This record gives sequence, C-alpha cells and structure tokens, in this order.
Amino acid sequence: MNKTGTGISYDVSFLIIIMSNELDKSEMKLSINYCCPCRWLENIRDWCVSRQLWWGHRVPAWYVTLEDDQDKSLGSDNNRWIVARNESDANLEAQKKYPGKKLWLDQDPDVLDTWFSSGLFPLTVLGWPSDSADLRAFYPTSVLETGLDILFFWVARMVMMGLQLGGDVPFEKV
Repeated sequence: MNKTGTGISYDVSFLIIIMSNELDKSEMKLSINYCCPCRWLENIRDWCVSRQLWWGHRVPAWYVTLEDDQDKSLGSDNNRWIVARNESDANLEAQKKYPGKKLWLDQDPDVLDTWFSSGLFPLTVLGWPSDSADLRAFYPTSVLETGLDILFFWVARMVMMGLQLGGDVPFEKV
C-alpha cells in the first residue's frame, strides 16, 4: 500500500489521482485537456527508454562475451544481456550464469531517454536507490515547478515512477 492509500498499480493510481484532483494541477490543466491523458494512461505501453547519444544516464545493462564465442560483437545473442545496478553486480550475475567460463562485460553504449530520466528525477536527486536520509526526509516533496512545454508527459512519468519506486506521488503541487 503506498502513501496515497490506493495500493494499486501505478498506471491506475495516476488515473485516479488525476480524476480525483489529488494533485493541484492548476498549471497542468492546459496540458491535461490538450493531451487527453486519461486515454493515454489507460493504455500504457512499453516505450523505448534508450537513445544513441553521448550524454545522459547510461543504460544499466551489460553484454556478456565468452572467450570461446565465435561472434564477439556486442548484442549478437539477446540472451547474453545482464541488467544490474553496476558493473560489479553484473559481473557477479554473469559468473553465476556462466560458472567457470572466461568472460568479459561491455556496458550498453546507449543512454536512458530524457523522459525516462526525468521520471526518475524526483527520486535520484534525493539519493535513490539508496535509502538516504534526504530521501526519507524530503520525499515526497511539496511542489514541482516546471514549464508548459510537453509538461504532461514528464510529470506523468514522474508520478508513475514515483508511485512505483518511491511508494507515493513525488510532489503535491505542479
């Protein structure tokens, strides 16, 4: 059960929050009316979270190459990807998956897309995924100050990820 008391999945929780006006969305109303978010949020689908840019949060996935592989190109076998918090954890996972094999890891060169990264923003600035003193003291926060350009989609992702990963909406007012 999250702090909003809904205890349901984040996509449905966000619909309920929008429909019940739990968030003060005075600036957000223009975007909500324009973008028809309820239709968009009723049918959430996977979206590509990576981009081929040289800056940003690196995708936390490592490709395992074994010494005896014929094809050593990155991504040549989709079953060789390991997702982990860091390279050390990825290496431990790879050793478990391929015991006794000589291997090396290459991190995915892509970065998380801007909307995905912005969805994590309210949590990461406070030290998440660690259980930091700042996270305990300041999450959720009270206000998100933002511009009107593509506002709804960034805020929607912040709320969805905040509910899922932080257990509550990340802010009270937009």
